[in-house]
Amino acid sequence: MRHQIKLLIYLWCLNLLYHSVLLGVDTVAERTTLLNQDFHLYSDEEIKASSHTDKARIDYNIGNLYTQFGEYPWAIYYYEKALKHLPRDLEILHNLAIVKEQMHLPKPRETNLDIIFAFIPSLSQEESWRGMAVCMILVIAIASLYLWMPYRFFKISAWWIGCAGFLLFLYALYLHYFSPLEGIMVHSSYLYRGPGPQYAQVMVPIFSGTKVKVTDITAEGHWLKVETDQGSVGYVPLDSIRVI
Repeated sequence: MRHQIKLLIYLWCLNLLYHSVLLGVDTVAERTTLLNQDFHLYSDEEIKASSHTDKARIDYNIGNLYTQFGEYPWAIYYYEKALKHLPRDLEILHNLAIVKEQMHLPKPRETNLDIIFAFIPSLSQEESWRGMAVCMILVIAIASLYLWMPYRFFKISAWWIGCAGFLLFLYALYLHYFSPLEGIMVHSSYLYRGPGPQYAQVMVPIFSGTKVKVTDITAEGHWLKVETDQGSVGYVPLDSIRVI
């Protein structure tokens, strides 16, 4: 609790610094210097943060800094990182939508598994595990009551809550094992047929801000194999993409 209070005070002071100092500087170089200082402060706090919620809030604020400076691809990257742990946060979703609209990015297509789990509200992996645990505790408690008072209501309730817990368990497994690794293109890049510029280009450049699926990393780690939303597969250099 003490750490969360310190974190809130820190974020408030940093936002105050931005509005009172950053917007008052005259040159781009000065703004860049101040932004870099703020970014390193946020990064230090992210390392110290003890919970996923704290880290997501810090990622959100880093995204806001990049948005104010017009670095939209990096803003998208940090907003998407924040949504991994706060998938229903309206502020993050709103800011992300605005930035994507500024960059004229199309909406991503839904996968088959996304459609299957569409009836489950957007949950993070941590929330899915916690929800499953709560359901199992409720099932055990209601089953115990049923042993003492064998009412049909208890039996039906335990069955439905157990089904909900099982679905949350499947959803958590999907997020952990089957949900594709994703990345954000922070710099536009051509898509190559192999891990290097000597290979032929697959398509027109993948523009910055685009979300792609990361399917493989080369042994040297300098190239990533990705798949676009249109189904094109190829390699992009590591410095053009950041994995969420």
